[in-house]
Amino acid sequence: MIRFVDFSKALFVGALLLCGATFGSDRARAENKASFKLVAPEFAPLQFKQGDAPAGYVVDLIEQAASVVADKTGARFEPTRLYPWSRAMKMAKAEPNVLFFSISRTPGREDSFIWLNEISPYEVYFFKLAKRQDITVTDLDQLKASGHVVGLQRESN
Repeated sequence: MIRFVDFSKALFVGALLLCGATFGSDRARAENKASFKLVAPEFAPLQFKQGDAPAGYVVDLIEQAASVVADKTGARFEPTRLYPWSRAMKMAKAEPNVLFFSISRTPGREDSFIWLNEISPYEVYFFKLAKRQDITVTDLDQLKASGHVVGLQRESN
């Protein structure tokens, strides 16, 4: 089962407050106001564009938590931006202080990110036409060995 990272409010705020503790005293916070980017791909209903603005319950959750962290630590958070999946992933891997949310936690990504918890349980399924009785695979290894073509989003899990 593939699951999304969970930024439950208490856990997210707690984790960022722990990170924010490195700011130290009020003087240190004033001198070290870190700036964080909040980025995500569109993935309704978690996060999506409504007009020109990001919306969705995960966007609301992340922005509320970021507001609390900003108040407590002096950290700055840029407004949430939604990008195509591969661009958001590239930013998260290449740039410092990028909080990339809702990303599937997979063995190949395990060491590339700091994971907090699950936000929305989610499973991946493969579908076939009902009339395709010749496709009888039951797991990913069989699918890979079958020679069938599978379409995926670039850099997806």
